[in-house]
Amino acid sequence: MSRMRLAGTPTLVLLLAAPGCLLAALGCEGSTTVGSMPELDAGPSARDELALEIASTLCEGVEPCCELAALESPSERCLRDMRNEVFVTLLEAEAEKRTVQMDARAECVAALRDKLAAEDACRSAPLPRDLLLICPTLFSEIPEGTQEPGTLCEGTWQCRSPSQGTRDCHMRLGDTRRLCTWFVPAAPEEACTGTDGLVVECTEGSVCRPEDEATPSERRCLPAVYDGGPCADYEGCAEGYACAYQTSTASSVCVPERALDEPCWDQPDACGSEAYCPVDRGLCTLLPVNQCPMGGCPTALDLVCR
Repeated sequence: MSRMRLAGTPTLVLLLAAPGCLLAALGCEGSTTVGSMPELDAGPSARDELALEIASTLCEGVEPCCELAALESPSERCLRDMRNEVFVTLLEAEAEKRTVQMDARAECVAALRDKLAAEDACRSAPLPRDLLLICPTLFSEIPEGTQEPGTLCEGTWQCRSPSQGTRDCHMRLGDTRRLCTWFVPAAPEEACTGTDGLVVECTEGSVCRPEDEATPSERRCLPAVYDGGPCADYEGCAEGYACAYQTSTASSVCVPERALDEPCWDQPDACGSEAYCPVDRGLCTLLPVNQCPMGGCPTALDLVCR
């Protein structure tokens, strides 16, 4: 296994690959500078060193997964791209009025290494965009806002917090607006139908689903559904069951998950969450390490094994 050369790596000057560059204000490799470049010190700053350390930790940690998937080993390109993605995360945090806590640097790198050493690392390897979850102490808290849920917002810092749960300046799927949104917990049997600016999350193992098929829009936190019960999505079924569409009734019900290599041509949705039903094979097949259903869900391997 080849090892990536990190010693003596030259300081990179906030450059992203030209396609889809997010740091336009800082300039992109292969493109003209947009806006004015910030003044840089002669030597690397603490933030430069932080970004480089996180990038090198990620690229080195995922290298065995690249070999397992028969992909290219991480190179200087991985180091550059991941470093730039760290800066994107830092800028996004600053847009929420947060500051980087440099004294949490060692703790963050250790947490990242733990993630990379986990058994499922090749399927869920972390990326710089995951830093907010992996390293919560690396950033200061988002300031408290005053705007109510359901109102237009530019950042979470503008939104008021709920008494329970969390807040976000959130854009719903299919919408173009960002609204102050509360994510609040609900106990079993409580209503969980959401509204603009309110997302209800069921607790204690319950799932948000219709109590009656006749009123699918009225949902409550209820026990997960077992074999033959109606469902609206994969989360509505109990562990070991999958939500499968039935052409005969034009509805979905929970069915037992099928094992690997078990026929699935009659129920393509019945394969487990780690498998899919390829048309040319008709058997439940384990998802490739660097592939998700329908070609979506890119993993870290798609970005670092190059």
